Amino acid sequence: MKKIPQIGCACEKPSSHYTEYRSSELGIDHTNGRYAEVTIQQCKLCQRIWIHYFVEFESFSKSGRWYKGIVSKKTAHK
Repeated sequence: MKKIPQIGCACEKPSSHYTEYRSSELGIDHTNGRYAEVTIQQCKLCQRIWIHYFVEFESFSKSGRWYKGIVSKKTAHK
């Protein structure tokens, strides 16, 4: 796997705010009953593309988790 270099953009920090991105929903991941929300986000500053994955289990309070990772333009449009 190719390591992606850091460029010092605010989007690389976990504290980045959702308003710093352009977002488009990909859909829902139904795998194993997760019903996770999957979104593509593009940083308004550096134009990097991120995939954002949010899952929450309704039967457990405070179970919400999100994951974010950089993807290539080619992968994002599949």
